[in-house]
Amino acid sequence: MQSAARSNKLCVTSFSYSTPNRKLLPRLDIVKWIQYHKSGWSTQNSADNQGKQFVVDLSEALWYLDIHGYKKLEERSFHIPHLFHEFLNRANPESYKEARKPFDANELNLHCQAIASFATSPWMKSSNFTWLSKEFDELILVISGYVDYLQKQKIITATNHGNEVLVRDIEQATTIKVHKPNTWIDPKNKKKLL
Repeated sequence: MQSAARSNKLCVTSFSYSTPNRKLLPRLDIVKWIQYHKSGWSTQNSADNQGKQFVVDLSEALWYLDIHGYKKLEERSFHIPHLFHEFLNRANPESYKEARKPFDANELNLHCQAIASFATSPWMKSSNFTWLSKEFDELILVISGYVDYLQKQKIITATNHGNEVLVRDIEQATTIKVHKPNTWIDPKNKKKLL
């Protein structure tokens, strides 16, 4: 009877940080998130190895998206699954001394590959993680799609820079088109309005 109860108990990894910074907090929150969904790994050894690596890689990928502006993905129709939104808007890049750097396709691809390796893990396909599996696959597809988009844009930009013929001529680049002109009040009429 005791072995049956022990086999149903799910294990999670743990991190011990005396004072975690903003980048490390999502790791602790992902562990709590897994516990909240009554999930975990079958053994403590699995939790400490596979589970810990999963939490680290997922938090690093989400942090990278957050610090570089995940809303850029949304603007380009690459929507991060709602399940992961609670781990975004934490990086606060405005508080850093340097400007927010743009996404780097190679670095983003490394994060994508790191988390993609977990998508086919037996534990991810188990009943313990059914709540996560589909959304996790979608996250990988979104990141992978955005990597492809960035690589295509890089090729287009390189092609345009290599052209001897300008993509836009000087007149198009410097022409200003007024869509909705401001209405100015004549000073004489202004006194009437007051």
